[in-house]
Amino acid sequence: MASDRRWYPPELHPNAKEAPAAAKASPATAAHMPRTQQSSALTGNPVTARSASPPAGFQTATPQQPVAQSAAASQQHQAMGANSAVAPIAGSSPNRLAGMVGLAGSLLTIVGSFLTWAVDNGNALAGFEPVDVAFSGFQSNGTLALIAGVVALIASGLLIAGVRPGWVWGIVALLVGAAVIAILFFSYLDITGSASADWSNQVGDASDLGRLAASDAGVGLRTSIGFWVTGLGALILAVVPPFLRRD
Repeated sequence: MASDRRWYPPELHPNAKEAPAAAKASPATAAHMPRTQQSSALTGNPVTARSASPPAGFQTATPQQPVAQSAAASQQHQAMGANSAVAPIAGSSPNRLAGMVGLAGSLLTIVGSFLTWAVDNGNALAGFEPVDVAFSGFQSNGTLALIAGVVALIASGLLIAGVRPGWVWGIVALLVGAAVIAILFFSYLDITGSASADWSNQVGDASDLGRLAASDAGVGLRTSIGFWVTGLGALILAVVPPFLRRD
C-alpha cells in the first residue's frame, strides 16, 4: 500500500521507482560481479575489500624461483654424474690389477723356494747308472728367495687393499723381483759350477774309477723346476709397475 492509502500492483507501486539500482540486480548478474560488489548488491551494505598481508617471514614465490631451482638441481645432478664417472667405486682400489699381478709373482716365488732347484744331469760313469739326486732351494739360496717373496706378498696385499701411495708398493715389488733374479743368477753359477764339481767328485770317490773319470764323463748337476718357478715369479714381480694406476 502506498502513502496515499491506495493499493497498487507491485510493479506499479510508486516506491518501486525509488528502489536502489542494486536491488534490481538479478542473481545471474550478481554472479558475474566481483565478490565485494556482489555483497554490496545483494545486501545493500557497503563492503570494503582488504588485501590479506602475508605473515612475517613468509617469502612469496615468484615465477623465476621454480625455474632457477630446476636449473640448480639439473646442474647438481650433472655434477654428481661427472664425479661418479671419474671417482672410483667406494671400496675398490685403482691398483687392484697391479696387486693381483704382484700376488701371482710373490706366490710363485714362495712356492718355488720350497721345490727342487738342482738334480743330477743324467751323466754317469762307464758301467754305472746315473745317480738319482735332488737338492732343494734351501740348499742353495732358497731362503733368501722365500724372504723376498714374503715381502712382495705384503706389498701386493697393500696394493689390492688400496693403501696409498700405491706407487711405493709397486716399486717394492719391482725391487724384490730384481733381487730374486740376482739371487737366482748366483745360484745358477753355484749349481752348474762349484756344486756340480763337488757332486762329480763324490761320484768319483764312490766308484773305483776316481774323480778324473767322473769329471771326464761329465757327471754333475743341473737346475730343476723349483729354480725356474722362482725365476718366473721374480719376472712377474718386475713388471708390476706398468700396471699401476694413479690414486
